[in-house]
Amino acid sequence: MPNANRENEILFALIELYIASAEPVGSKAIAELLPVSSATVRSCLASLEQQGLLTQPHTSAGRIPTAPGYRMYVNHLLLRQRQSVRESENLALRLSMMADELIAGAKKFEKMLSEATGLPAFSAELPKAKILVERIDFLPVSIYSFVIIMITSTGSVNNKVIEVPEAISESFMKRFRQVVNTAFHGLSAGEITFSKVSSVETATGDIYGLTAVTAEFLIDTLQSLSHREIRFSGFSRLLSQPEFRLAEHAERLLEYLSEKPGGAITAPDGTESVKVTIGEENNAPALQKASLLAAKIELSDENDLLVGVVGPMRMNYASILSVLRHLSQLPKE
Repeated sequence: MPNANRENEILFALIELYIASAEPVGSKAIAELLPVSSATVRSCLASLEQQGLLTQPHTSAGRIPTAPGYRMYVNHLLLRQRQSVRESENLALRLSMMADELIAGAKKFEKMLSEATGLPAFSAELPKAKILVERIDFLPVSIYSFVIIMITSTGSVNNKVIEVPEAISESFMKRFRQVVNTAFHGLSAGEITFSKVSSVETATGDIYGLTAVTAEFLIDTLQSLSHREIRFSGFSRLLSQPEFRLAEHAERLLEYLSEKPGGAITAPDGTESVKVTIGEENNAPALQKASLLAAKIELSDENDLLVGVVGPMRMNYASILSVLRHLSQLPKE
């Protein structure tokens, strides 16, 4: 059985080669990069593929990372950030310029971040006090539609009409209402995670997709109430990425982002300087082939600034994490 440390070394090498080339990576390229034999590389690649960390798009091609593979790589970077001296110098210069603009009250911070990372970027002011779910209810409009009602911790009442593909029994809705309120009560947008949504689906036996629709409504609403304004810049940079060179591949994501979706963007919690969501870790279907990285900058005693980037799962995580980590450490004025 291949050594776990050697497997990780080969996985991370493959991901970095794929990030740089956007082409499937073969065992020969890795063997030339690392002091290991081709046979060892092939054995490790086969094991990594069995674990779901790599996939082979074509039988004759090399391998590419999956979302879980990227997650393992990002977790490694979050524990141990690697930078060259040149990267550090360039980064320090870019961040110095950004800090000056931020302190001066610039309104185009997201434009500067997009230029620094080469990806679409966003910024949004948000109050430090969290807005939480207080109560959720469902009122039938017809046998195929409901009104979702959410009351927040600030007393705000919000609603949305949703349609379902088939009639839902009263007994199911009673059980669903109880489980949803128990699961989501007292949560902020960032705390309504994919795993929580999945647990509600399992607990209720939801085959209608009602849990996902409810969660998306809660997240979008809580974020829109929290964010004063979400500003995006650099949408056109998405089209320069190989994954989105065909317009139709980028259309769904661009349409979603152009609506300035608060629900897509969650702030880091107190345990992390940068929040990274990869692939299906994103609740919004339009983002499930993308990655989103966000950091929080302390502006004042009342407000923070949320900044970040969105792009394909194949992105230069090491460089972008460095940028966002440094931004999160800018001093409050």
